[in-house]
Amino acid sequence: MKKTVLLIAALLLMAVPAMAVPNVDISCDKDDVNKMVTVSYEVTGSTHLVRAFALDINVTEGVNITDACVVDANYRIFPGQIVITGGSITDYNTPYVPGDIGDSKVTVEMASLYTEDANYEDDANAGFGMKPGLSGTLLTFHVDANFTYKVDQNMVRGGIVMEDPTEQPTVDSPLCSGTIGGEAPPCVVPDIVGELCADAEGLIEAADLIVGDVTTAYSNDVAEDVIISQDPDAETPVVCGSAVDYVCSLGKPHVPNVVGELCVDAPGIITAVDNLAVGDVINTYSNDIAEGVVISQEPVANTEVLIGSDVNYVCSMGKPHVPDVVGLTPAVADTTISGVDSLVPVNGGTEYSNTIGAGLVSSQVPVGGTEVNIGSTVTYKVSLGKPIVPSVLGLTSVAACATITGVDSLVCVNDPCQYSDTVARGLVMIQNPVGGTPVDIGSSVHIVVSMGSNCYVGRPDEAEWIKAGRPLCWCYPRQCKGDADGLADGKSNYWVSQPDLNILKSAWQQANGPVGAPRACADFDHLTDGKSNYRVSQPDLNILKTYWQQANNPPVTSCLPGNRNP
Repeated sequence: MKKTVLLIAALLLMAVPAMAVPNVDISCDKDDVNKMVTVSYEVTGSTHLVRAFALDINVTEGVNITDACVVDANYRIFPGQIVITGGSITDYNTPYVPGDIGDSKVTVEMASLYTEDANYEDDANAGFGMKPGLSGTLLTFHVDANFTYKVDQNMVRGGIVMEDPTEQPTVDSPLCSGTIGGEAPPCVVPDIVGELCADAEGLIEAADLIVGDVTTAYSNDVAEDVIISQDPDAETPVVCGSAVDYVCSLGKPHVPNVVGELCVDAPGIITAVDNLAVGDVINTYSNDIAEGVVISQEPVANTEVLIGSDVNYVCSMGKPHVPDVVGLTPAVADTTISGVDSLVPVNGGTEYSNTIGAGLVSSQVPVGGTEVNIGSTVTYKVSLGKPIVPSVLGLTSVAACATITGVDSLVCVNDPCQYSDTVARGLVMIQNPVGGTPVDIGSSVHIVVSMGSNCYVGRPDEAEWIKAGRPLCWCYPRQCKGDADGLADGKSNYWVSQPDLNILKSAWQQANGPVGAPRACADFDHLTDGKSNYRVSQPDLNILKTYWQQANNPPVTSCLPGNRNP
């Protein structure tokens, strides 16, 4: 069924204290010959005029209202909205021009723009001095056939509004009604509101009417499949065979399922259910749900909710991706890793690095950008910088290599041994690079181990020298004459004195020994006692006694090969 709305606005310029409760009586006078109805009004119980009327005019279904004409010039019909800005009317639109309307139902909105403000005296549209009375004729309307009519308030559009808007007038309902041109139509619209939608067709047809437009709508109050409203209203007399429209309830909205749907599609799915709205959207990581897919929702799918309710949902960001923390300080690395929800930073200790400066993260597992499960650990190591070559001079070959390889990834390389008059046999005499040198990870450190002195190589008593552990002191020029330490007494310049005696005492009569310096240095005769196998015994003591504390004696050439200094 078509409906025409003639729009009007009421400007309420002032409010005065309410007195008594007013009554507004709307009356209708019919003209059967001209098929016209005149609508009048009268205010009682108040001295305040009516500022606005919003009236519904209904006539028999199938009969057309051909025109609606204003009678009281102090009220106007406006087809559009009156625009009010800052309390002033800025657009009155175009007043309704009487003519063919062609509908069996219209809403007429009328208002008085009466004002006594002299600023509007020259404004033809403002209504200066055009004060309506407390009674008068509002309008007339014509129809094109015999009909039944009813005039009532349209409360959605405001109804009847007094000059004092606090006054709520009493009115009749309907305001007025009647029949023109004959008897009332033989059919009356049945009351189907509250009935089951399935029963509506039978009820309408039983009244010799037909089903018109059937629409559906959600309702917080009316159960599903029950009729919410109808048009025409119940008890309206109509021409038999007229259509009756009604709205069937869908009940409360049911929340749609968005779990598993793409997050970008979720708002459209939610709002497609009339009046439901998107609520809070939370993003979180998920081990199982792909990025950009809805993980969960609240309320859950199929929950019955009120019209306009919010539907919240959680959108998956997929699995967490490990951030790259190489080159950061440990403190910043911890913050960066833990900043990715549920990832746990672990300081895995230190390591050498050719490229990352000391004190910064040099490596991490997993590497940056790796997709991992929620709660995974990210272990990183802090750079020590490049490895520093340790000093191994004077250590045995075994100890030296253990020390070198103890510095992560350095390689120990034994180069050919060499003789040395200063470094004892079996000890490292040369290394390359030298201790303290920064080198790349995996670098080689070469060492040369001393074979000791070669001063006895080729000598007749070389075998004894070897048995004694190749002591360097046997190469001293006076060792065979009791000089065990190769030094002279600084005070008296004695080459054989108390220090030499002390060395002899420490090595005295030790079976199968002593081997190596310094005790082998007291083996002055380079022989072992044949009976007890002592390297230091009575013959060696006799030699020491012979040269005991003799200044500048023995001479430097006393022992071969001679001319060797300790």
